[in-house]
Amino acid sequence: MSLQRKFAALLIVLALAVSLNLLAAVWTFLFIERELVRPLTDIKAVLPRLAALKQGITEQAGQISDQSAAFPLRPAEDQSPPAERFNRFEVATLRVDAVLLELESLDQYRGLLGISTTRSLRSRIESAKAESLAWLETHEDPHRINAIGLFHEVHDLIERMEAKVTASAASAAVDDYAPSVRTWLLVVMFASLIIVALTAVLGVILVRRWVTRPIGVLRDAALRLSRGEFSHRVPVGPPDELGLLSAEINQMAAMISSLQEERIERERLAAAGEVVRRLAHNIRNPLAGIRSLAELTRSSLPAEDPGIESQTRIIQTVDRFERWLAELLQATTPPNLALQPRDVPIAQWLDGVVAPLRAVAAAKGVALELNTSGGPASATFDPRHLEQALVGIVNNAIQASPAGKAVTIAATRNHQTWQLSVTDQGPGVPSELSDRVFRPYFTTKPDGTGIGLAVAKQVVDQHAGRIRVESAADPSSGGSGARFVVELPLAGPPKVANTGQ
Repeated sequence: MSLQRKFAALLIVLALAVSLNLLAAVWTFLFIERELVRPLTDIKAVLPRLAALKQGITEQAGQISDQSAAFPLRPAEDQSPPAERFNRFEVATLRVDAVLLELESLDQYRGLLGISTTRSLRSRIESAKAESLAWLETHEDPHRINAIGLFHEVHDLIERMEAKVTASAASAAVDDYAPSVRTWLLVVMFASLIIVALTAVLGVILVRRWVTRPIGVLRDAALRLSRGEFSHRVPVGPPDELGLLSAEINQMAAMISSLQEERIERERLAAAGEVVRRLAHNIRNPLAGIRSLAELTRSSLPAEDPGIESQTRIIQTVDRFERWLAELLQATTPPNLALQPRDVPIAQWLDGVVAPLRAVAAAKGVALELNTSGGPASATFDPRHLEQALVGIVNNAIQASPAGKAVTIAATRNHQTWQLSVTDQGPGVPSELSDRVFRPYFTTKPDGTGIGLAVAKQVVDQHAGRIRVESAADPSSGGSGARFVVELPLAGPPKVANTGQ
């Protein structure tokens, strides 16, 4: 997962946390509004109607006592006709009945005041209305006195009911709903705090895991690389941007290490080449004099003189030293060989290369076996330079093989390429040294120079070929054995190699 997707997921988590907190806040506001407004709603529904009922009762009583405020018990002074007084009382009665019916239809009215109180109120209102109607019809004072007394009782009962509604609403708001509201507010607050804390902790953990820690590892790697520790490698994490950057830093470190090794190798070869050229120039003249003197001495001796063998050995040693100097110069010269490729018969050329080496192999008790049956009839290459490379490989195989064993030189064809293989039955080459054996001056033999295989690789490279070493295990031999394989194009090296560019 890329960093972009990781941070997108983190933003989604943060958005969810914010959304949950917003929902909690909205729910809290709605909850507070519902729980605190409910008692006030009950008061608003009941108290205005009780006030209207009390006003209607006052109007009814006013038609009986002629003074609606205090309901005095005195003779009526209203000179209105009885029919008109009766009509006004009926209007007030209808108004009271309507308000009372509306009150009795409210759940808050019955819940706050109780069924017995509401029934008592209706009963007294009905009784007061009956006594009032009786007085209006008969004008007998006992009915009037009873009606005014009942209206006083109804008026007092309504005031007590108003006080009870107000007290009940206040008590509910303070005693019933306040603890519930407080509890829910605390729950919502702590839940919001926990969500925020968990989101923050998750964000810190993910940022440290995705960004801070990988960047710290990359910074440490950059510091170590700046100190020249090019063997250091960055642990490659998940396949995100930082993981890809770690892999690219590892590739860069490997490339820098390889370039540094190549630069050191070039500088070493350049320095060694300069020294070798000076040594070769200074040594060849004395060697030429020694060889000439040995030839003159040998030619002046009688045929049976034992000194002839000694002079011959001197000449052979000088020639071997000359060849060694030539190989040394070849190995320390930049790889720009002037190749002269041509079409060469493979079997005939190999016979000519191997023939001089048979005496060297026989002197060590090693047999040379040549197999060209699977090879091409001819190929294009520089026979002189490739002979030099093959001689170096075969000499190395002869030196590695124990007495009584054989070295096999074989030619095979593979589509557009052909191969030369040299197989010995010696101790073999460890796999960790399979690349280093082709470096100049690298050798595992006490008397080796490390020149032959380096020259062979140089020649093969200039022919646009490849050279490698493989294990050639043979249970009958004392070691694992080694097989050097040279693969070359049948059509010869490309023109750029031929021009030495």
